[in-house]
Amino acid sequence: GADVCCVCGEWMIRLVGNLYPGINFVPNAEKVMLADSYANYFCGIFEAERKSWRPVDHQYLGMQGAVEAILGLDPQPVKCRLPLGSKRPFPDPFVCISTMATNPGKYWNYPDGWNEIIRFLRSFGYRVLDIDRENRLNFAGKTYRIPEEAEDFTGPFPLQDRIDLLEHADFFIGLPSGLSWLAWNTNTPVVMLSGFTMPNCEFPTPYRVTNHLFCHGCWNDSSCFFDQKVPVWCPRHAGTPREIECTRAITPKMVRETIFKIPAFQRRAAAVAAASIQEEK
Repeated sequence: GADVCCVCGEWMIRLVGNLYPGINFVPNAEKVMLADSYANYFCGIFEAERKSWRPVDHQYLGMQGAVEAILGLDPQPVKCRLPLGSKRPFPDPFVCISTMATNPGKYWNYPDGWNEIIRFLRSFGYRVLDIDRENRLNFAGKTYRIPEEAEDFTGPFPLQDRIDLLEHADFFIGLPSGLSWLAWNTNTPVVMLSGFTMPNCEFPTPYRVTNHLFCHGCWNDSSCFFDQKVPVWCPRHAGTPREIECTRAITPKMVRETIFKIPAFQRRAAAVAAASIQEEK
């Protein structure tokens, strides 16, 4: 029965504010803290020196689980309400991908892996759209670009534009970053390529790809606190031949085998096979 005030970014308020009528949303810029409120909760992932702000280290609970612990809620995967119901952008079957992130430790670092998967998807008649914000980023003097064989749908567009694409995609392939969460919230199957996080860090998906035979899961190791200022975060093997081996060890074969498990892809593969047989007749 409490009156709830949620302080967050204006972009979030524009996106979902109308979908939560019981919450009073306040823009971050106003920094409203009500002195006479029953309680104030700071929800997020905090620096090591603010460890006391969270009841349990987020490395053990994952990002959503950490916030649930702060609020005293039972841990469970909860999706955010989103404005869905857009018109399909084009009739062609398509897949959305996200290949960029805030640190190379999150990238899929297998050489030319993305282009190999894109060629595989195109052989089944899929268009492959890269929906990242940036089409290139620089880390430690190295430039990372989106795959040359993907369709470039990058740009600083509103998240609603991304949602309108994601809800009509057969599936999404991405990294342990924000667009994967957004895709999950649109009920789109998510193939997640992750080396530096463990499964409990993100939302549940049956299409997670990790090579457990190599070093992995450092983000969930409480002795390896993530430092956003480090150009290439690899706390266990930085500067050695094993640097970011976690995702270099994820092979295109592993990704293809995971894609074959997706019902939408199975239907697409069956339709392509049936069309090929019909042509031969």
